[in-house]
Amino acid sequence: MKIKINHIIILIIVLASLQYFMVSLSSPIVFGDEGFYASLSSWISENHIIPEINPYTQNLIYGEKTAILPIFFLYEIFGFYFGEIGVKLLIPVFSLLAALMVYMLMKSFKNKLAGLIGAIALLMTPAMVTYGVMGYTDTLLILLSLLSINFIIKSFNDNKKIDMMMSGIFIAMSLLTKKSAAFLVLFLAIYGFSSQDNKKIKKILTIILLVIVFISPWIIRNVSLFGDTCFSILTINKGNCGSVFLETPEKIEGLEFEGRTANSGTEIGLLQFGILNYMRFANGWSITLLFLLGLGYVIFNLKDKQNIISASLLLSTLPLILFSTLRVEDTARYMLPMNIGIIMIISVFVIKLYERIKKQNKYGAYILIILIFLSFWMYGQEKINT
Repeated sequence: MKIKINHIIILIIVLASLQYFMVSLSSPIVFGDEGFYASLSSWISENHIIPEINPYTQNLIYGEKTAILPIFFLYEIFGFYFGEIGVKLLIPVFSLLAALMVYMLMKSFKNKLAGLIGAIALLMTPAMVTYGVMGYTDTLLILLSLLSINFIIKSFNDNKKIDMMMSGIFIAMSLLTKKSAAFLVLFLAIYGFSSQDNKKIKKILTIILLVIVFISPWIIRNVSLFGDTCFSILTINKGNCGSVFLETPEKIEGLEFEGRTANSGTEIGLLQFGILNYMRFANGWSITLLFLLGLGYVIFNLKDKQNIISASLLLSTLPLILFSTLRVEDTARYMLPMNIGIIMIISVFVIKLYERIKKQNKYGAYILIILIFLSFWMYGQEKINT
């Protein structure tokens, strides 16, 4: 049997995915917020109800209202029906399916190899590795965002009502996973207006209306329990949605809160950490360099449909940086959706480079692809090891 380069890339994707599962299964659910998600999901799976007050933080004096975004919790609740091992097995699935969606999205532009390049680049992005093996909402957001983007594009291409409905469903699910999913509404507007569709305004408004319809049950739930939507920019009073003091404790004279320890490492701000250090930390040098080169190609070839989509994604995710510069760790996490556009640019650029070199020497083109994959793997493996 003749082995093609596509087969080698598929093997690399499988090996990368297996490493995700190995890390997830061998690690305790204790890092940062994943303990919060897991503990509350475990309680809900046992009691079959989303509580008004978080039972793990409630005492006679203080409680935290569960005005939570529910989609990720519902996923972990399902996992807990099979015990903690069920949750650990399910966590890496987001990344694997996201890689598959990148492949499907790029394949729709008639290029399977570009899809495979994008899939392995996404899986081996250090920031994606970090949150792909932990119980955080971020890789679920990437998966749902990719599904949303796919159906938004199809909505303006195929003129099918089912595509508009699926766009609305997945945008709504994304918004009910993490607030930063609001970039999808901006992407919908930017890409919609850049399309040649005569009914683009009607389609944009229809999809937005569908999103509102699909998120409305959760908003109604919050209003009935807390007297507020407790939903992103629609929140009227944050005090109605957060902590609640059931009884005011007596103040003890002489006791003061000294604050937290000095920030260091990835706890410091983006500018203090340094842009170059951040690029190395979040994406690795190979992805950063290929992105910068590919960005130049996109700017000079904006008429291509793939490049319009990539540029729309970059522009729509750029505002996320305004909310994530206080800690480098948060910057990498909140800016993860931008990686979708970055991966698309890299895939297109590498394919163009591959095709040009292949005209001169096909083995040289194969060597180029292998070297690029090794560079992706090096930074991804480094993150997996930690």
